[in-house]
Amino acid sequence: MRRAAVVLILVVAIGAAIRLSKGREAPPADFRFISRASIHTLDPARMTYIQDIQACQSLWEGLTQLDAQTFEPIGGSALWPPRYGDDGRQVVFAIHPKARWSNGDPVTAHDFVRGWRRAIEPGTADVYAELISDHIAGAEAYTDWRTAWMNTLSVIRRLQKNSPVKAETLAKALRSEAGGTLAGLLTVPIPHPPPGEQDEFWQRAAGALANIRQNWKVLGDRLLDAHIAELEDRFARVGLRAVDDQHLEVMLARPTPYLGDLASFSTFMPIHESIEILRERYEGRPLSDTGVWAHDPQWTKPDYHQAGYPGLVTNGPYTLRQWHFKRRMRFEANPHYRDRGHVRSRTVESLDSEYQNSAFMLYEQGVVDAVMDLSMDYTPELVRLARQGKRDDIHPIPSFGTYYLVANCRPRLNDGRPNPCGDARVRRALTRAINRQEIVDNVVR
Repeated sequence: MRRAAVVLILVVAIGAAIRLSKGREAPPADFRFISRASIHTLDPARMTYIQDIQACQSLWEGLTQLDAQTFEPIGGSALWPPRYGDDGRQVVFAIHPKARWSNGDPVTAHDFVRGWRRAIEPGTADVYAELISDHIAGAEAYTDWRTAWMNTLSVIRRLQKNSPVKAETLAKALRSEAGGTLAGLLTVPIPHPPPGEQDEFWQRAAGALANIRQNWKVLGDRLLDAHIAELEDRFARVGLRAVDDQHLEVMLARPTPYLGDLASFSTFMPIHESIEILRERYEGRPLSDTGVWAHDPQWTKPDYHQAGYPGLVTNGPYTLRQWHFKRRMRFEANPHYRDRGHVRSRTVESLDSEYQNSAFMLYEQGVVDAVMDLSMDYTPELVRLARQGKRDDIHPIPSFGTYYLVANCRPRLNDGRPNPCGDARVRRALTRAINRQEIVDNVVR
């Protein structure tokens, strides 16, 4: 009887918890949609997927934004147009006086310097870092300098841990100015000019370094301190400067007529100063032991409060209220957004659905208001109905893309039999079909 009573109490407690949790659920959102795929990251510096970038445009606002009708750049967190110098390379943006973060702080030029720097710093940079390093004067030289030092520090830290050193990594380290200290320790002279990264010389050099009696930690820390001492002076040579809180000066590597378009992209978003609370450090130093601009990947969560961090602070039309990974995200209108009067939906929910068929069924049943991508077997039929005027809720949108076909046209198959595709006439017919876009058109139809 005692065990039965305990079970009954547990059941009642669980039921009460469920009722309480339901009572705390937010009311239905004004607009609900199913994204094309799950979010990979909300870090603007590391975004590469379309769904991530779309979410970014709701949470952050760059110096500019693109007009919804003309796709021409217009004012965002900065006034448009900026002031250009005589040579077209110097550009000064004036921050919009009403631009605010979701906690009420004013958006400043320093926030853009912080965001753009994160986008090119090793450790936080990703594939779109080149949008900054290719266009901003001095940015590429800075990242090359940082990467060279990190290669050297990486080799030293591996030696410190008695771990094997990759020959390719050692080649990159010793071929750079930063690797001079390592080169001085080698008893094996480095040929001039240095051999390629795949040359077996570097494997022998790695073995020679591993046999040297050396306090690698002391050496690594000394080089890291030297690198940090030069860090800010080197970054000052990058054409990016906060003249004051309200003015951002950009020095371009060359005149860039499409700078306004670039400035609206996710890589160019500002970052609130609260992120500095989560900067990881190595024994008090502002970098990792290998020189990486270390960061806490949890910083984009709205309910993350490590070390007093307030949770994600953004400056776009929406704030992130909830994020249940691979399930749903809830956005709420940013009460401090500079143009909040034009934000029509006060709440928005983005739902994840693993299968496109299920997503479409949820739409047909009225559970969601929109599905952002339909990639199903019957998508061509839906497109056909839309073109015939029988469905006004299906909207095919042209977009850039690259498609390729891989055809196995070797003369013979793996078992030695002749490959029908290997026949020259078949290859020519296949080439003609691709050139006429017959295959691609059939997919669309």
